[in-house]
Parts: sequence; C-alpha cells; structure tokens
Amino acid sequence: MNSSERAAKSPDVELAPTERRLMEAAQALFATKGYSAVGIREIAREAGLTIGSLYHYAASKEDLFLQLMRRSYARANARAREAAASGSTPVERLASLVRMHVLSEVSEPSVWRLNRSELEVISAEARAELVVLRDEFEQTWRQLIEDGIAAGSFAPDDPAIARFSIIQICNGVSLWYRPDGRLSLDEIVAIIFRQALALLRAGASGTQPAGLSS
Repeated sequence: MNSSERAAKSPDVELAPTERRLMEAAQALFATKGYSAVGIREIAREAGLTIGSLYHYAASKEDLFLQLMRRSYARANARAREAAASGSTPVERLASLVRMHVLSEVSEPSVWRLNRSELEVISAEARAELVVLRDEFEQTWRQLIEDGIAAGSFAPDDPAIARFSIIQICNGVSLWYRPDGRLSLDEIVAIIFRQALALLRAGASGTQPAGLSS
C-alpha cells in the first residue's frame, strides 16, 4: 500500500498490528524527544522493524508524522461535525461541541501537543496540509457560532475572538487535566461550556466592564 492509499484510509479502519506498532512508536518518540531529535532508524528500532520494513509503511519521518496527524484530524473533524449537529438549539449544539473538543484533547494529548508544537519544523508543504485540516475543524466552530447569532441565541462582542478563546480553552485542558484531580472530566466540561456560553453572550447587555471604556 503506498502513502496516498494509506492517507485515504478511514481513521476508523483498524490498523494492521505492525503498522499500529510503528505509529505508536513514532508518536511516543515524537512526544518525548521532539520531532527534530528523533531519527527514522530510532523509530524503526523502537517498533522492532528493519528500515526496509518501515519504508513499506512510510516514505520518511515526515510521512509518519503526517499520517499520525491526518488520522487524528480525520477523527476530530468527523466527531466535531457530528457534535455540532447534535441538538435542537445552538446552545445544545454548543454543549455537545465543547464536550467533544475537550474529550478529544484528553484522549490524545500527545498528538495534539505535537501538532501545535512541531508545525514550524516540518516542511512548508506538510505544514500547509495540516493547516487546511485545522481550518476545517475551526470552520465547524465558526458555523455553529454564526448559526447561533442568526437564531438570536448568541451575541458575542466579537465572534472571531470568542471562537479563538473557546478553542484555546478547550485545547488547554490536556495540559493540566488529571484523572485524580479535584474535578471530574464531566465537571470540567460543564464549567467550560458555561464559560463558552458567557463569551458568546457577552455583547447582549451592551455594557462594558469598568475600566474598559474607550
């Protein structure tokens, strides 16, 4: 199977055991040492493969990185679209999308940290591909907010700033969440949903906090 065929593979298709072992080895090494510090031979050794066997699954280290990111984005984008369509009102859809976004971050924290930290060290072509996938994810958020404004459910001071802020709040959970922490994941999701809703209704009163008047 060539790299194009692998890229087209559905993220829900189960990887063959050897390919899964390779992807897990690459992900672990990238996460612990950083993309630039990891060599293709090191990945092969970690996966228990020869270099020749590795090249059956990926053309290069960057190809491995892209395969990891493609599959993660494909899962996230499909789930985001489904979540954003779940609910009869924009507020219900917002709750569903916040939950999906946070759970996605927590379930694959190393993948998403890699995506945000290593974009500058991969090739311009690879970076452009990942930016398109990231923009697709953000478009789901953008459309939900636009729908909520049109329905009168949301009235943000600035839709773009509200969107960026909510996305960053959700992105950050994987950096500090601990299963044995003070709050359960459900409690965290509920708090972030309320914060997101507050941002999306911040312009409804027409007032500014003290000290922010122009």
